Amino acid sequence: DPESLEARWKLLRALYFQGEFVLDNDDERLALFERGREIADIGRKQIESHYNLPEDSLEMEPREVAAAIGSDSLAARVYFWSSTHWGLWGRYRGKMAAARQGVATKIRKFAEIVILLDERIENAGGHRVLGRLHAEAPKIPLVTGWISRDKAISELRRALELAPEDLLTNLFLAEALLDFRSEKRREALDILQAVAASEPSEAWRVEDSQTIEDAKARLAEER
Repeated sequence: DPESLEARWKLLRALYFQGEFVLDNDDERLALFERGREIADIGRKQIESHYNLPEDSLEMEPREVAAAIGSDSLAARVYFWSSTHWGLWGRYRGKMAAARQGVATKIRKFAEIVILLDERIENAGGHRVLGRLHAEAPKIPLVTGWISRDKAISELRRALELAPEDLLTNLFLAEALLDFRSEKRREALDILQAVAASEPSEAWRVEDSQTIEDAKARLAEER
């Protein structure tokens, strides 16, 4: 069923896992996430057609897109996994090159739409993606001048309000605090220590195990 949004977002989730936890070659990862972008973009076009949105709804304001879609959780997940694949493609393509191609703006709009549709899905994934984007993307005049490190921290804190046990969000917040808020160093280290001492969940054993190892590595860097 090529029109199935459920199959599409679950395929995107599976490809994310393959790219991040199975492949070990960056060129192969780049190719995989490029394929993911294509699959995601077909899903976005299907949503646009179903809700009579103009072609390339990312040119619209996120609130206009969300108002047209309403409470469609399948659409929200397609937009979420679209942001993930575009973001990972940008990482392996190169942050500066990706930003100049408008990738950061696309990710921001995907995440903002997700937040407006359902801010709780994927453990507050829209807020987590938006926070990480504002923490990671380069700030380039006339291209990504809207990037805000304050926004990075506020979005990650909001994600933790909604899903306080999410290890990845905790890691991202700790890293943002260390990178941009030196006065919050103690808080950041406490968060890292808590993540490092955690046990991976049954549902996300591989992902959580990697996050725990990343927290331990950052702690070692800060010693």
